[in-house]
Amino acid sequence: MSAVNGSAASVESVAAQVALLAPGGTKPPVQPTKSNGGAPSPKPGHPKGALELEIERLRAENEALKAKNTRTGSNLTLRVSEKGAVSAYGLGRFPVTLYREQWEKLLAMKSDIEAFIAANEKSLSVKERS
Repeated sequence: MSAVNGSAASVESVAAQVALLAPGGTKPPVQPTKSNGGAPSPKPGHPKGALELEIERLRAENEALKAKNTRTGSNLTLRVSEKGAVSAYGLGRFPVTLYREQWEKLLAMKSDIEAFIAANEKSLSVKERS
């Protein structure tokens, strides 16, 4: 008998849901979510204030990282390549990769390179980085 009562209750539940969807029926309110273009609803156990605090923390972290990049003047980074060379990233589209001995020769010529650039300043173009 309980199986019959259980199925009758589920039929009534389905009938009630169908009545809500029928023309003239009232639909339950839709909670805003990312999928329906509204604001994300907070997860259970996460009050709205906690989400706002996390957003503010991330904004502050983002600003700190931006400030760090402007202080250094560039996004130049150095890495050791798979073959053991030194790669300088951030000078152009591709990294500049030289072996240790090549970097040492280039760095030993620093004053010569600076003098060459100064002597040829009018014929050298300057590429602005955005």
